[in-house]
Amino acid sequence: MVVLCIVYRVSLKRKIHLISVVYADTKGKQSSVMLFSTDVTLDASTICRYYTAYTARFQIEFVFRDAKQFTGLTHC
Repeated sequence: MVVLCIVYRVSLKRKIHLISVVYADTKGKQSSVMLFSTDVTLDASTICRYYTAYTARFQIEFVFRDAKQFTGLTHC
């Protein structure tokens, strides 16, 4: 199940697409993940594809890692 909404994120000072994805693994256990994008023109399937694509996933994680190191968030 996928739930999509546009919300205003105070910390980002902008609207974001917020997507909640609930899925069942191979054992039938339900899990959920929340994804978001600052590009409100993207549809839910595109955002999910960006997060789940093998290369895009690692690129996103490298950006997060570099951003945390640059801002000093790894030292607190």
